[in-house]
Amino acid sequence: MFGQKVSEFKEQIKKEAEALVLKTFPQKILDLQALLTSSKFTIKKLSDICTDINIPVPEHPFLDNNHTDAAQGDQPSKKRKYAAIDCDGVSGTKVLVLPNGVAPCNKHVVELIELVKPLIRQLVEDANLVSICLQTWVLSEY
Repeated sequence: MFGQKVSEFKEQIKKEAEALVLKTFPQKILDLQALLTSSKFTIKKLSDICTDINIPVPEHPFLDNNHTDAAQGDQPSKKRKYAAIDCDGVSGTKVLVLPNGVAPCNKHVVELIELVKPLIRQLVEDANLVSICLQTWVLSEY
């Protein structure tokens, strides 16, 4: 009884894997090739998909009143540089907040990710099924 169920499972996996390799994968290749040649993936100018993120460039963290000009040759030691950054006795990296709020995502890139992600996820699941079939075939040979 146990051996019969295992054999049935192996046959079922084998049939599914054969269908994937002989029918599904070739069709997916054609679908993905058509997707790559579509207008969403053939962008002539990158400026067409650029989005203004409106993030100001922060000042360099080592530029403050405690430092002298490097041209004068009186540059503070490394220890003094880090001591100059220390804010209110709190150690660690200085965290800057975006003054304009959250930076928006690039809507074109998000659309492409939403289009491709499910396809990749399905292909990974199908490849795992084929891998299981190959493993059961190899194990049954020994």
